[in-house]
Amino acid sequence: MANVEIIESKETENLMKDEKAFLLLIKIGYKTVLSEVFDIPPVRIGWAFLSGAESVGLTKQEYRTAKKNLEKWGIAEFEKSNKGTYARIITNKFIKITECKKCN
Repeated sequence: MANVEIIESKETENLMKDEKAFLLLIKIGYKTVLSEVFDIPPVRIGWAFLSGAESVGLTKQEYRTAKKNLEKWGIAEFEKSNKGTYARIITNKFIKITECKKCN
């Protein structure tokens, strides 16, 4: 797990208008793996594993729409697996992710 700092900007305020996409972005940031760790399922550095809509607190449709929007806007990318979804934030415009020292 990682620390997530929201970057204050007009762009961030605009993204916050889509509350579900913003929530998903924060969840991806929080779950992003920043260093080598043993995990099942294995997660690559820079990626997060999401087990489904329920893990984010969204309905399946809200989750699909939020994922679609984050991809369309060039904010995140997703890879499906048989266990869930891997997600990676591909821009640093909205949040800053740092390693959580207290989480280990």
